[in-house]
Amino acid sequence: MSFLKKMITAPHGVLEIKLEKNDVNRGENLKGVLLFSAMENFISNMVRCEIECIELFPHMQTVENMQQQMVTDTRVVYSVRQQLQGQTRYKKGQKTSLPFAILVPENSFPSLSSDVVNDIWTVKGVVAVNGRPDITTQIHFQVLS
Repeated sequence: MSFLKKMITAPHGVLEIKLEKNDVNRGENLKGVLLFSAMENFISNMVRCEIECIELFPHMQTVENMQQQMVTDTRVVYSVRQQLQGQTRYKKGQKTSLPFAILVPENSFPSLSSDVVNDIWTVKGVVAVNGRPDITTQIHFQVLS
């Protein structure tokens, strides 16, 4: 692979997240495993799991000519990263299974969908690589009230 192509493409690999449950209560751990299969030789500087809650606020906003338009503002209300593995030299065909357990705080927002607000929870797996795009995958999960 040419040097330039390596700089603009993530290493080849398959990254999956498997959760024990697709929903979790506030104050409990989100548990699962990050599965990674390398399809080329490369060095990862870190493998991590991230959870995030994003709140979406749809509302009407006045735009040009005093017309009303529906817009959606977003804000991150919770975000945490957990390192699962440090620097690792992956070989083509190597498979790795990394368990994780990340606490969803007791005072966090439950998953919610209404006309006023949407709270969306995601868990993201990242195989971070210096000098190249990271390998990532993410899925949604529910936080119960």
